[in-house]
Amino acid sequence: VVDQAVLKKNERIAIYGCGGVGLSAIMIAKALEAEIIAIDINEQALQLAKEVGAHHAINASGRKDVAALVKDISIGGVEVSIDALGSQITSINSIDSLKKRGRHIQVGLMTEDHSKIEIPIDRILAHELEIKGSHGMQAFRYEAVFEMMESGLIDPERLVTKTVNLEEAVKLLPEMNEWDQYGMVIINSFA
Repeated sequence: VVDQAVLKKNERIAIYGCGGVGLSAIMIAKALEAEIIAIDINEQALQLAKEVGAHHAINASGRKDVAALVKDISIGGVEVSIDALGSQITSINSIDSLKKRGRHIQVGLMTEDHSKIEIPIDRILAHELEIKGSHGMQAFRYEAVFEMMESGLIDPERLVTKTVNLEEAVKLLPEMNEWDQYGMVIINSFA
């Protein structure tokens, strides 16, 4: 949000996927005083997104007009969009949500056949869009995040919705493909 998207105060950002990555991005965007649109298919995740800083929430379940809805809310498109989930539809919708000279950041990973998507090159060229990938945060940036935490600008503990021990975590891993949880699940016991 800070380094790749270069999000500025009062810019509009659409964040697709309100899991741990997306919710963290919402917190940081709030700290930067941006207008935030959260998109997910889980109503509980969207509620948590609003609690931690999203101004608008879109339940994308069964909708085909998500990008158009983002454009309506943002009056013409957002300056920044982040695909925090990593699916073909969220990536395409994220790009389609941008206004002219907008910046798309692909954070969510896509695997195998799902990693090949048809992107709208004509729109990218005509609107001079920027497409960037982000794979983790560099270690030298941790200090800035810790400073945001110490000053109260972000509070990652608010994203934790469940804690489990290591044995429970092993049982949860196979369920991740059909994940109906929201927020972050933390392993708090390794015995």
